[in-house]
Amino acid sequence: MPCKPSRPFAPQSETGISLVEMMIALTLMSLAVIGTVGLMAANNALFSQNTIERKLMLVAQSMLDDIGMRYASGQNYTALAGLTAANWAELLVDNGLQLQDAALTITDISGFSDYRILSAPEAGRLHIVGGTGLPNAGDIFLLAGQDIHCVVQNAVDEGAYKRIDYGTTCPLHALATNGAGLSFAEMRVSLTLTDTNGTTITQARNLFTNW
Repeated sequence: MPCKPSRPFAPQSETGISLVEMMIALTLMSLAVIGTVGLMAANNALFSQNTIERKLMLVAQSMLDDIGMRYASGQNYTALAGLTAANWAELLVDNGLQLQDAALTITDISGFSDYRILSAPEAGRLHIVGGTGLPNAGDIFLLAGQDIHCVVQNAVDEGAYKRIDYGTTCPLHALATNGAGLSFAEMRVSLTLTDTNGTTITQARNLFTNW
């Protein structure tokens, strides 16, 4: 009896499976590439942002250092208050900034040193009276006769007195006595720089020679 011919092998099915597998593989590879490209773009943006901020910080430090040297050389508030971004035009332009990108404020805070302690109700907090103006966060002060520098974290005008919080890490509380005087800086310098992409940094510094 003649043998029945076997069913021919259908390569179409095998080819179809291979194409599906290839499409899945290509899809996965595409997703991986897109994710990698997106991650690289995010990293590049972060690197660029950090680079801009570092540049602005260096420019600000250079300007503040120059103001500090002018103050140390004897320039008074009137002379320093007359400074503008134009005094550092070359520095700004060399770093891709324009004069309008720098906002400089110099404030006379010598009246702060007329403050004295009314009470020290708890560690890290003083109630003070006698001076003029309200200290800012970041202002440095010390207790008269003591070489302990503290930094104002918060200040509130309570009407009858000013409340300043300086944190519990400054060991001033044990030394604070009612009526003791406080010494603050004589001037505060605040500088804000803005890059063309909108990145902004603000730096402040106290100027003092009597400590």
